[in-house]
Amino acid sequence: MSLLARSLLLRELARWHAAGHRPLFWWRDDDARGISPSLNRLLLIAEGLPLSIAVIPEGVSVTLARHLTKIRTVTIAQHGIDHVNQRQPAEGPAADYTSAIAAGPLTRKILAGRDALEQAGLDPVFFAPPWNRIEPVLLEALAISGYFSLSGWNGEGAARPGLQRLDTHIDLLRWKGGARFRGAGRLYEDLRRQLAERRRGGAFGRPIGLLTHHLDHDEASWKFLEFLLRLLRPAVDFHGFAELVAD
Repeated sequence: MSLLARSLLLRELARWHAAGHRPLFWWRDDDARGISPSLNRLLLIAEGLPLSIAVIPEGVSVTLARHLTKIRTVTIAQHGIDHVNQRQPAEGPAADYTSAIAAGPLTRKILAGRDALEQAGLDPVFFAPPWNRIEPVLLEALAISGYFSLSGWNGEGAARPGLQRLDTHIDLLRWKGGARFRGAGRLYEDLRRQLAERRRGGAFGRPIGLLTHHLDHDEASWKFLEFLLRLLRPAVDFHGFAELVAD
């Protein structure tokens, strides 16, 4: 299954190159809070590639900030407030703000989180909500907070004029029943489908976002990530978040 899916992905990449285009990719990794062996492994694998790291403000480590600011290819995102689910089961999918919160209190929480990141020595460029939960009240609070861009998942959630958005589309993990590797065949097919959709629609400049979660990766996830990047590096162009949003 995975060999056939990989072959079809390579065929789709060849179609792009035959049309005179190289796909645009960007990469976001979530849930950083401090230095860990998993984070170091991620940075080693990503060497030379632009990488956006979404950092949880609550309990952020000064050591983490000193480490990340030395890496010129890393961009920082504010990953919500504290990454603690505030929703009751009846309220729907997880988020670290309640469904009843008003924009004012949520703005204060966002600003407190950004202040925590800045005091640690990090400069967040955009906002990435935990669980990719984007609702109108969050967009209003972000606008008041001074954020001009955010990242979610594959167009899901609310939108707001004037707030730029760059989403992710390929997640290495499955989450239902606990985090685990999605599987090579499934991921190759997800990538092929995203590429084919853009090619057929003439949207060659629409980036594809890769999403990882270094703290939740098992060995199969790490090995696939390494192999995938070796496959993609010569065939696609990776860009940083700020560069793609500016375009």
